[in-house]
Amino acid sequence: MLPLLLCAWAAHAAPAAPRQVKAHPDVKVLPVVKALPQVKLFTTGGTIQSKGAHREKLMEYADGKVTPQELLDDLPELKAVANISYSEISNVGSGNIDSQTLLRLTHEINAWLARPEAAGAVVTHGTATLEETAYFLNLTVKSDKPVVIVGAMRPFTAVSRDGPMNLYNAVRVAADPDAKASAS
Repeated sequence: MLPLLLCAWAAHAAPAAPRQVKAHPDVKVLPVVKALPQVKLFTTGGTIQSKGAHREKLMEYADGKVTPQELLDDLPELKAVANISYSEISNVGSGNIDSQTLLRLTHEINAWLARPEAAGAVVTHGTATLEETAYFLNLTVKSDKPVVIVGAMRPFTAVSRDGPMNLYNAVRVAADPDAKASAS
């Protein structure tokens, strides 16, 4: 009843006349900046974090691994989308994701999403078993905040890599308040 009463009172109140306020010449007026959403990146490895010997090597790319910081440094555009922190869970091919890794992943995601400032989570993963991990997380993550699992078909070092755009879009979804309503 209270909101209805306040609305009725506000409808009868006389409208205030707009005032022009001049800033003092020594005062700099700053624009209001909306805080960026908080997204956490959980990395597990896979092609999205793999390096080939050269930029044309699209298969058998076991020449190194990309760290979470390298992934983020490669995408400065993400700084305009969200404030991103990260946790490296593992850095292996998805065929090597075991139950201990899955339990650690779900535990860390649940801890992150329980925080009020957390908007969402992104998980990098190899594509061979990505859907199994997605199903596991669907059963074990206890939050309505978005968890986006992202992979790539080409290694990080490839001339035609798809990982950066995939990761960029995953963060955009995890940071979007409307994604919370559609998470399931």
